Amino acid sequence: MQRLQSAQGASRQPFSGRAAPPRPAVRARAVSGTPLPLQAQQSLKRELAEALSALPGLDGLFPGAGDAQTKARVCSIVEELERIAPFRADTPGAAASLLGNWSLAFASSGTVVTRSPAAQLLAQMAALPGFGISNIGQQLDPATPLDPAAGNQPAQPLAGAGVKCSNQMRLNLGPMGSWQVRVMGHWQSCHNPSWRFAGTPAPRGRPADGDADGPGLASEVLFDGLGVQLQGVLGLPIQLPELTLSVPRRPPNARPNFRTTYVDPDTRVGRGVDSGSLFVFRKDAA
Repeated sequence: MQRLQSAQGASRQPFSGRAAPPRPAVRARAVSGTPLPLQAQQSLKRELAEALSALPGLDGLFPGAGDAQTKARVCSIVEELERIAPFRADTPGAAASLLGNWSLAFASSGTVVTRSPAAQLLAQMAALPGFGISNIGQQLDPATPLDPAAGNQPAQPLAGAGVKCSNQMRLNLGPMGSWQVRVMGHWQSCHNPSWRFAGTPAPRGRPADGDADGPGLASEVLFDGLGVQLQGVLGLPIQLPELTLSVPRRPPNARPNFRTTYVDPDTRVGRGVDSGSLFVFRKDAA
């Protein structure tokens, strides 16, 4: 008994008033496809926010800009989010979660706009007052009214033309003014055999829904309108009516198509079908 008491006494340390050193953070990972707790998803979200903050300005959107290791870290974190919490179009509330105004925070290979020579030149001129590109984003609205009886889901399934989209950006051209440019269209079902809607039978040789390539919302985009609006000159808020033009639709083999792979209340991830490019969107405050 005396030995036990002395051992217990030896194990006690006098309180020094200092807090114990924090434990090193342990990053949770998926094991054998087992769903991870919400805490792991939130931890990954914090890591993603930290990595994106290390890509200031438009560094995350222009190819060749920003730190390559930071961009690789963003891709790695997103891949893990896709694995532990993949987006499924047939989940209740999934359709409504897509809707709203989204800012583009990251594009692994740039975008059609940021890869263009004109955008590259304008980005180089951003050091001059009144020049540059800003407000690159996407607005998604239901093509049909929301159904309150169905939890404010679009009345038309996402597999049809159930989502209207507007890709937009602001071009600041110095003394020629600041212009908002929008390309408008809608999403529709993508028939690429490698990228399909969740819940549909897997083509022969493709994994079943729920496997690594199964979940997600595969879509192709049909653009049919272009809008241009002057929003300011030399810092003065001058706003003219938007000029809209019709745009001829591309043939099916030339339409952009992508797959929505992850969505939560403030983050959305999509991947290009043909290019494999990764796009991370952050939802704008209401």
